[in-house]
Amino acid sequence: YAITIIKWIFVRDKYKHLDGSSIYNKMINHESIHEQQILDFTPEVFPSWLRYTIGSICFYLLYGLEWLCKLILCLIIKGSAYNSLCAEQEAYENERDFDYINKRKRLLWLKKIFKLKK
Repeated sequence: YAITIIKWIFVRDKYKHLDGSSIYNKMINHESIHEQQILDFTPEVFPSWLRYTIGSICFYLLYGLEWLCKLILCLIIKGSAYNSLCAEQEAYENERDFDYINKRKRLLWLKKIFKLKK
């Protein structure tokens, strides 16, 4: 439905008509969690542009490496590489909680890095 790239959330045209619906709001909340994950990699005292630059490099590098490792594992052990990504686990588990971003703890989602989901 949507993707977060750096600090922008892009929604596919065919889903934009859902704007304002609970499905759309849940999707935006999910992607907003990814934005916070990007910011987790840098101190809050850094300027915004630097936080997003460094955070994006770290986040997408980790995301890609984790996906590749879990893809290989999931070929051996049945499971879903995408659903096993620690960033996706945090986002899916909390996408219905619209106050989650205000109460989440930085980097806590990395604890799920070794967890495989089916």
